[in-house]
Amino acid sequence: MPAACRIGDTHRCSYHHGGKIITGCPTVLIRAEPAARVTDVAECSGPEQDAIEDGCATVFIGCQRAARVLDRTDGGHLTSGEPTVRIGAAISPLEVKRAVRRLRRQRRNG
Repeated sequence: MPAACRIGDTHRCSYHHGGKIITGCPTVLIRAEPAARVTDVAECSGPEQDAIEDGCATVFIGCQRAARVLDRTDGGHLTSGEPTVRIGAAISPLEVKRAVRRLRRQRRNG
């Protein structure tokens, strides 16, 4: 199961450099930080911030899907989370394959 994401955890953007998650659910805390969900926002060095676009289909926090490591953001994916809090089912092999492709693309593009 993937680690849960929260404010302060990071994402990687293939177009820019990514940054930290800056919004979350104020009523659900994971190790003292608000939990991240689909539609929450992460910093990006580009012209706009990146929204979290994908999350756990079976776990909802504040009426939104919970965000986990390797879930998709606008132009990238979440890269860090709280390792002691796991959410949802294991990531499918297809999701892992997509994440590996994104990482390789990011390394090539700098």
